[in-house]
Amino acid sequence: MEVTLRTEAAAEDVKQIENIIKVITEDMDELNKVISETIPDGIETDWSYRVKQDWLNFYRADIPAAMEEIRLSAANLTIAINKLTDYSKGKE
Repeated sequence: MEVTLRTEAAAEDVKQIENIIKVITEDMDELNKVISETIPDGIETDWSYRVKQDWLNFYRADIPAAMEEIRLSAANLTIAINKLTDYSKGKE
């Protein structure tokens, strides 16, 4: 079985994935700050309550879960790079 992996390109992909995670996390933190300042605690309209609760669920659950899946993809790519590099050097 012949497998070709451009390790330099794959390693660059891992760096880009890590950078994307960093940027998204920073942007989501900033958005959370803006939403929290725009709809402060104590404002009790149905709209503000629903928007803030939906946002908090998204921010605290959905975003971290998505970032973890992306991190795992980067980790799997790193493992593949290392295993194929070892294999090609005869270090099974």
